[in-house]
Amino acid sequence: MFDAGPLKGETRRCSEAEQCLGWQIAPSVRHIARRFSRGAYLYHSGDAAEFLYVIRKGAVKSYLVSVDGHEQIVGFHGVGDVVGFDCIGSREFDGNAVAIADTEVDRLPVDAIHRHIAESDFFRQEVLVGMRREIQRLHHLLQLERCTAQQRVSSFLLGQLLKQGMSGDAIARVELPMTRAEMGSFLDLATETVSRVFTHLQDRGVIRVVAGAAEVTALSALIQAAQTGTAETKAAFKRALARGPANRAGLASRPPSERAAELLTTMRYVPAYS
Repeated sequence: MFDAGPLKGETRRCSEAEQCLGWQIAPSVRHIARRFSRGAYLYHSGDAAEFLYVIRKGAVKSYLVSVDGHEQIVGFHGVGDVVGFDCIGSREFDGNAVAIADTEVDRLPVDAIHRHIAESDFFRQEVLVGMRREIQRLHHLLQLERCTAQQRVSSFLLGQLLKQGMSGDAIARVELPMTRAEMGSFLDLATETVSRVFTHLQDRGVIRVVAGAAEVTALSALIQAAQTGTAETKAAFKRALARGPANRAGLASRPPSERAAELLTTMRYVPAYS
């Protein structure tokens, strides 16, 4: 439950070829690699906003606490994602971030981020891309009230599938380190409702539920369940799948900047909560 501290060789510089800085926003920024065990906090609400965290391995959830003590999850973050992005321009974190699996991160000093924003046009553009993604994600969250439980869960699974990479296999595996209760908090659904939707999708042969994951056995049916089956959506999924045979790691193995661009294009058509 505790921060295990810095990894060996804790301070280093990234090269252009490395993928440890999200969408490669700062290959030249010195950073510290740290490891967090499941349940350990990256930061709490009110902590000084001194660092951004780029996930190299594992998963993190971010959440707010309401006045009545209710936890509202606002995001799940996986490999390549930047956690704490909302602290840019603020002196402290508004929310909390906790590891939901054993996690390794690169910790980037916020003051260095500010300097690079001022000095580098490329870096400034990449930060704007990141902000655009965050705005789009929040926009999708606002659409939750107009979606059924099946649409919310199905869209969530599609979003996780795209983020984690589509290998082109007939059965795609979606890692789900979060609990059903955490998923329900994020999607504004009761835990029992989330479980019922999973059971319904499995009974229909759309997914197969396994420990800590879901295997998508009928992608087209999952898209239909999310009611995102526009021509653009189907074309985007076909493009992602077509890369599979030549590149078994799919989106996940591509440079983060390319993956971000592809996801931005695709997410315009898929309300994929992430």
